[in-house]
Amino acid sequence: MHFVLLSDTAALLLLVWAAIVLAKQTRRPFLNDPVKLPMVVFLFFSIFYYTLLFSKWILSSEIVDRLKNTAEVLIPIWWGFIFYGIMQKLSNLELVNNKRRYQLVVNNISEVIVKLDNRYRICFATPSFCWTFGKTESELIGARFSSIIQVGQGHPGLETALLEHVKQTPFSAYHETLVNTQHGLRWFAWHATRLRKTTKMINDVLLVGRDITEKKAAEESLKESDARHRQFIENQPVGMFRTSVEGDGQFVMVNSALVKLLNYPSTESLLATPVVNIYPYLEARKQLLSKLFNKEKISGLEIEGKKHDGSPLFMRMALQLVRDSHGNACHIDGTIEDITARKQAALALKKSEALYRRAQQIAGLGHWEIIYGMDHGTWSEEMYRIFGLDKEHFNGPLESFLDHVHPDDRKTVAETVANTFENYSELNLIHRIVLPNGKTKHIHVIAHFELDENLHPIRCIGTCQDVTQLKEAEIDKEKTERKFLQAQKLEAIGTLAGGIAHDFNNILTSIIGFTQLAINELPHDSPIKRKLDVVLQSGIRARDLVTNILSFSRKTEQEFKPIQVRIIIKEVIKLLRASIPANIEIRQDLASQCPRVLADPVQIHQIVMNLCTNAYQAIGKKGGIITISLKEVAVGSNDLQPDLDITPGTYVLLEVSDTGHGMDAATLEKIFDPYFTTKKRGEGTGLGLSVVHGIVKKHRGYITTHSEPDHGSAFHVFLPGMAPEGVSDEITAVAPIVGGTEHIVVVDDEEPIAIYLTELLSGLGYRITTFTGSNEALHFFISHSHDFDVLITDMNMPAMCGDELAERVLSLNPNIPIIICTGFSDNLDEKDAEKIGIKAYLRKPITERELATCIRDVLNHHTAGI
Repeated sequence: MHFVLLSDTAALLLLVWAAIVLAKQTRRPFLNDPVKLPMVVFLFFSIFYYTLLFSKWILSSEIVDRLKNTAEVLIPIWWGFIFYGIMQKLSNLELVNNKRRYQLVVNNISEVIVKLDNRYRICFATPSFCWTFGKTESELIGARFSSIIQVGQGHPGLETALLEHVKQTPFSAYHETLVNTQHGLRWFAWHATRLRKTTKMINDVLLVGRDITEKKAAEESLKESDARHRQFIENQPVGMFRTSVEGDGQFVMVNSALVKLLNYPSTESLLATPVVNIYPYLEARKQLLSKLFNKEKISGLEIEGKKHDGSPLFMRMALQLVRDSHGNACHIDGTIEDITARKQAALALKKSEALYRRAQQIAGLGHWEIIYGMDHGTWSEEMYRIFGLDKEHFNGPLESFLDHVHPDDRKTVAETVANTFENYSELNLIHRIVLPNGKTKHIHVIAHFELDENLHPIRCIGTCQDVTQLKEAEIDKEKTERKFLQAQKLEAIGTLAGGIAHDFNNILTSIIGFTQLAINELPHDSPIKRKLDVVLQSGIRARDLVTNILSFSRKTEQEFKPIQVRIIIKEVIKLLRASIPANIEIRQDLASQCPRVLADPVQIHQIVMNLCTNAYQAIGKKGGIITISLKEVAVGSNDLQPDLDITPGTYVLLEVSDTGHGMDAATLEKIFDPYFTTKKRGEGTGLGLSVVHGIVKKHRGYITTHSEPDHGSAFHVFLPGMAPEGVSDEITAVAPIVGGTEHIVVVDDEEPIAIYLTELLSGLGYRITTFTGSNEALHFFISHSHDFDVLITDMNMPAMCGDELAERVLSLNPNIPIIICTGFSDNLDEKDAEKIGIKAYLRKPITERELATCIRDVLNHHTAGI
């Protein structure tokens, strides 16, 4: 009994073991395996049978009967082993067939496949891999993958780009690279997959490569084709676009011509703009889409649109609805051409045609016709208007036409017309006509004869244009040209004034300087000294005259300061008395208590001089009286004209009157106009009173005029008076001239000026070193840069100007005070001199007091460290 029990138990365990072995031999479900499915079914029923049999052993007590049936037990077991052997044989046959199929696939697959261990050594390679890289399988097995695969220049190695990545992640990786094969450089797409052996072992890597060279070439070709297509679109002069269909529409593609046409700042800004924004109203696009869906294609459509800034735009559009393979509308392609200019031209043409009927009237152009052999012609309505005639009372006879020609032009016109009719030649003539109201017009007549085939005259057709405004414009142009020429002359005078100012001021420096030296050497009561005082004052007035000339030519800056106008008037009277004829009397009435005015003394001098000169010229050779008066007046708001921007208050009134021929009202209206003059040609510029008016206005004053023919003229100049606070008329004591013992270097290319400065400064106690050449002075400074205290130099000198000399001296000794003197210079002013480091800027001619004071100021500031 025990033997049978053990036998059944062994049979059951054997069947279970067979099931387990069968399960390990395949990874597929049993139901999908036609070989193992019957075996599994047999084993299942055998296990079920022996399980029941084993249960009976447990429950049965008839062990003897069971022993008799031992053969029953052993027979199924032996059949099970036989069946298992058959199934195992069938399974081995399937494995062999699968291996053959696998080998066939591997040998014929186009992809290159290689298996690598954890050190990237090749464990397996397909024949296609060997063929591609020109290696045998024996050469590949065990070789490192990187030694076989050589990537193209500039491409990362596969171990870096792919294998390390797939080693760190549980998924496969993909990479495209250029590799060296036995057929040259080829593009390969690599798929790397990590293979798991066991949980404890490092994974192998299966690498599959596919040759994508042709694909890459196709992609590059496609890119080039796309680039050419895009370039073609970009080069089109018309706007091209692609938009979506749905909603308000979105631009998908636009070219630069469309961006420029719609006036958008960039392509990106247009792509971000809904398509509906280029239409004048929202429904416009919907209507257009409805039409496009019906026709699929629209061309030559002219509609109104709008630009980015909202300005109108006339567009000529061509649209194509593009559908996909299922017939659904996917996008819209189209072009836009700007036809705004053409539309505007068309509108302008319509407008021109509408206004053509009035064109002749607006242009003052009429036409006429005379039938050959008849004594009268036909006039258009514009002809009657031009001539100021009534159509009912004038039918246009040639003789009547000549009666309206200006008497001064009638002979020339008659001769020209007669010649035209005799020779059938063209007529082109500009002449004057006299209207019935006595006014004069200029007309331009053009005419020609029409001849038949035998060259016989048929009629004369012509036009007549009113060119009065054109002729007046030409006259005004001639006047303007004359004024321009006069202005050029004045500019030339200004240029000349600047050119001679330097030399003239140098001459005055010698005259004034040596005169002062001579006066200093004479006794106080010497009669020669009084004569030299006159010379000195004349030199100073000559200096002021140069200042006036430079001021007039705008070569000097204006300097506003409190002045007594009375003193300037007296100076002008002295100059006038010596220059005007003795039969013209100058009377003066100058109040001594007039307030001061804040003004440029040079320009006040110019006002008085111009008004007095104008009075002298108005009197002429017959003689008369010029009266100059000065007094204080109070101007209230009721005394001012409404158009004057003047503040009520205290004013100084300067009046210049004469007993000349006077002026009428028409002349008074233009008296202050630039270039207006009543003098003969060559006797005046017409700028004197205009300049006076400008200067007075600049000083916040005003000027009035009163004149009558044959009763003289009077000019009243009102200048704002200064408040008396802080202004004293007391005469301050003249401080004595102070000298010194310092060492001064004088540089001036004018030898008389150098001598004058040397004697003047030596007389004041200074030690003087003089040079007449800037190069000589510079050589001295190089070796004696710390042996002098002050440098006085002229500005305009040959070889080296004073500003350059000053810069070089300061580079040798930055602490040397420098004074620069100039008769006139366009290249250097006080601000420029200060930037260089020059301490003082003096204009020639220089008086003794001016120079002495300037030297002391410079030295005192230098000593104080300022």
